[in-house]
Amino acid sequence: MVIRPATLLDIPQILDLQRICYEIAFQEDSAAFSTKINQPYSLCWVVEKEGELLAYFMAMATNREQFPCLNTEQYDVLGHTDILYLHDMAISPQARGQGLLKQLLAKVWQQAEQLMLKEAFLIAVQGSSNMWASKGFIAVEAKQYGLEAQLRTYGEGAVLMYKKIGNSVLK
Repeated sequence: MVIRPATLLDIPQILDLQRICYEIAFQEDSAAFSTKINQPYSLCWVVEKEGELLAYFMAMATNREQFPCLNTEQYDVLGHTDILYLHDMAISPQARGQGLLKQLLAKVWQQAEQLMLKEAFLIAVQGSSNMWASKGFIAVEAKQYGLEAQLRTYGEGAVLMYKKIGNSVLK
């Protein structure tokens, strides 16, 4: 298995994997993935084996004022970046249980620390908040961070989660 930065050429396989792992309400189109991969501080990774995409992880450096919504097709971070946004992650059913999430998170945390980002956010969907809590994230109120509109784009049951970035991020 190879873990490498995501490229635009990966998008067809990313879309295929997304269809397997996510309900239709959470599926994004190719333009949304292109936007994430093309960010100046893209923290997007894929895992492949013999040309087959086994997992992807989409993250980006951003700020609260420009926090992306679900399926954002045109997105440019203007100005400072001070937060890490973990947007999307999927692991194919046959690759689960092999520690891929831990390996992908290690890549993202390393980049985030190099960019001197101090906090991370994600929006947990499809009942994944307990899994993210096991990685050190805590559920927070979107209103406290001015992210209510962004959270609403993920529908009912979506949970905004937060984690401070520091020495213990590899949990």
